[in-house]
Amino acid sequence: MFVPMGLIGQYSNKNVNTMAHHKFFIFFCVFITLFSWTIRISYATVIRGGQLTGAVISGTAPTLTGPCVGQAVGYQIASGPICAGTYTYGTGKEWNYMVTPGGCQDSNCTIGNGGVDNQHMAWASHNMTYTPPNLISGHSVTTGADDYEDGKSNTLILTVTTPKTTFDNGQYVTSPPYYIDTKAAQWCTAMGASNYGGYNDWYLPSLAELFYVLYLNSTLCVTNSYGTCNSPHPLTGFASSLYWSSTESNTVSARRVNFTNGSQNNSVSKTNTNAYVRCVRRY
Repeated sequence: MFVPMGLIGQYSNKNVNTMAHHKFFIFFCVFITLFSWTIRISYATVIRGGQLTGAVISGTAPTLTGPCVGQAVGYQIASGPICAGTYTYGTGKEWNYMVTPGGCQDSNCTIGNGGVDNQHMAWASHNMTYTPPNLISGHSVTTGADDYEDGKSNTLILTVTTPKTTFDNGQYVTSPPYYIDTKAAQWCTAMGASNYGGYNDWYLPSLAELFYVLYLNSTLCVTNSYGTCNSPHPLTGFASSLYWSSTESNTVSARRVNFTNGSQNNSVSKTNTNAYVRCVRRY
């Protein structure tokens, strides 16, 4: 069969064009796949902030140090504190955690140890106020305990008993101590004052610590291929309700985590709303 040379060139060009299109299509698919995974990884990093390494997700217990060395999350030391895993701050600093048992009704946890939490209280008994010079009524102020990760520093702020100096109306004003009524934080420092478990550094967890260390370890479990639990949740004793963090939102609100579904409420009244409390320590 005779085919004009012009047509041969046309057919050759079409084949070349088709191959180029196929190569471009393959490259495009690979690029989109890699890009989507990059977005997912970046998104997860942004959402998580810190990395939870204490949750039993794959069935392999984390490597704990100190009092919890060699133990899994959920291990209770001599009927006292419970190993709660590790958490890595956004700064890269990793901490080991311990948590008080569920159901504690006093600072030594001699009553209710191992039950379901029942300490239900307001974050503070009243909003923090002070009265600057030349003004009649007090101003609502924040405590400064607004760290999302560092609950220990938050608790230290919330339990100070020394006067606070505030800059207002062009001058510094020293007010009497007004943080001594922060009930939730006080409950945890009382456990430290009683040296519960041999430790004096118990505190009210931050929003991140409350969610990543306590909530996730109270809900996650080792699953089999059918998606059902093969083992109980590592941390127990939590009520299916709201828990206070030490992270303040503004002058009238503080942050909580709902242990029913993990949702976070950032605009809850510190004084007119009650929530449960569980204390932690880190090392």
